[in-house]
Amino acid sequence: MKLVKKTQISKTIRNEFSSEQLTIYSGINPISQFMKKHHILQGLSDVFTNDLYNSAKFSDYQIALATIFGNLAGVKHMNNLSAFTNDRLVQNLLDLNKPINENSISRRFKNLGQPCSRNFEDFTLKIMKEFMLRNPIDSKIQTIDADSTVKTVYGKQGGSSVGYNPVKPGANSYHSQMLFCSELKTLLHSWFRTGSAYTSNGICEILRQVQGCLAEVLPNVFFRADSGFFSGELFNLMDEFGWTFLVKAKLTKAIKETLKNQNWQKLDTKVESCEFEYSCTGWSGTRKIKAVRVQTGVIERPMLGEIDYIPDYEYFCYCTNLSNDPFEIHQLYAKRAESENWIEHVKNQLFAGQTLTNNFWANDLLWQLSAFAYNISVMFRSIDKDAKRQEPATFRNWFINVAGKVVCHGRHIVVKMYKYYHYQDKWLALVG
Repeated sequence: MKLVKKTQISKTIRNEFSSEQLTIYSGINPISQFMKKHHILQGLSDVFTNDLYNSAKFSDYQIALATIFGNLAGVKHMNNLSAFTNDRLVQNLLDLNKPINENSISRRFKNLGQPCSRNFEDFTLKIMKEFMLRNPIDSKIQTIDADSTVKTVYGKQGGSSVGYNPVKPGANSYHSQMLFCSELKTLLHSWFRTGSAYTSNGICEILRQVQGCLAEVLPNVFFRADSGFFSGELFNLMDEFGWTFLVKAKLTKAIKETLKNQNWQKLDTKVESCEFEYSCTGWSGTRKIKAVRVQTGVIERPMLGEIDYIPDYEYFCYCTNLSNDPFEIHQLYAKRAESENWIEHVKNQLFAGQTLTNNFWANDLLWQLSAFAYNISVMFRSIDKDAKRQEPATFRNWFINVAGKVVCHGRHIVVKMYKYYHYQDKWLALVG
């Protein structure tokens, strides 16, 4: 087999290697070099200490970095993560002498607890700020899409509880809150929460945290969210920040009655629009509501011995401080649907929330590390236009889970890859 493309790993090998050993995670090495170049590895070692203590065989840093690399490589359970660290290239990158066993991973995250979780939050916001400074958004407005996602759990996971769960009603779950930067497709910030938390609980606090850390790179924000965030407190915060916003309104009984009495403007044969001022209980004042209704059919209703045909409408209602007309608002909100794909990428392609313990703060850290792996994937793929468009799972199959040979040369290790690898040109474009 002819081999080509040698990627030098600039570190000393401390343990004995055979002359040639197979690795299936060749793509982890350039990602590691990317993280080193942008001082991400150094930052991780500050959050998760690289020191060994109490005769521990693995440092917190090694375990955290193994989790990030494992998520990138498609590993989603602790026992599989142990097998992942048996790969010689992975062991070299993590400076390991042997695989990390799954009990060590679980126990260490439980011991790190809430303080480490909060420190890692601050670190991820710092990394996002540096990335946004390196990759300024072309448009004058930065869009933040807010959403929440439910993860059903089976067993006695710490902090899980019964709440809104459309997939399995009545089951315990977690209900995480997520903020995406739409232009960069990055996960700006997220909060891991118990399943009984309402969609908008804590949204003002998480936005204050984002604003405090990222104000320099978010000078002109457009905030967009679904009806779960229809909150007067949130709208007041938007005014305080000077942000524009677009939030889908809840079609409560009171709003439905108000809509019936509006002067609807016909846009075409089936679409009409209106706008009006509205205030809910507890709001400090009125807000502009813009609505669109689309005729979906007719309802047959007997009337004095005859059949009366009444139009049947589907209503779309939004609270916003934008000056656009209602139909433009409706189209602008529809673009938010892409954030649903990013949630799927974080949960099902980087496996956030799928590796769980019986400790809430350990689960919080595991969630954050998976979310961070998603952002590393986005940041690394942004180097190349074609790779940038791919989903994390596709990118993994093309660039990360790629067979190669780990060959020892003196005191260094070289990764050799197959000369006729189908995506060789794309690989070279990334690793340059």
